[in-house]
Amino acid sequence: MKSPRPGVLLLAFFLALGACARPMATDPVGAGVEAAREGRWDEAARHWRLALEQDPGSAAGYNNLAVVLERQGAYDEARRAYEAALRLDPENPAIKGNYEAFRRRMEKGRGRRP
Repeated sequence: MKSPRPGVLLLAFFLALGACARPMATDPVGAGVEAAREGRWDEAARHWRLALEQDPGSAAGYNNLAVVLERQGAYDEARRAYEAALRLDPENPAIKGNYEAFRRRMEKGRGRRP
């Protein structure tokens, strides 16, 4: 089956980052944003994991990591990261939207790679 469309994931990802990421790439979050924009998903995941080590209470960090994990096909890890983000900020509309879109894709089977 087809993997999630990159455009959908990127849109959800960049919408969620609006209030969450600092513009400079000198910090892990900014570096993760830069790497993701350039399609360097492994690097983006490393940066967001580092950001979460520094701030384990960051809902945005978990959301951003979840988007990358989903893009990489690590669906179980992505689900756990989305759920962690929701536990930390259950009313965040971007996180809620990303998670619901993720769940719909999984239910339709579009999140399964051959």
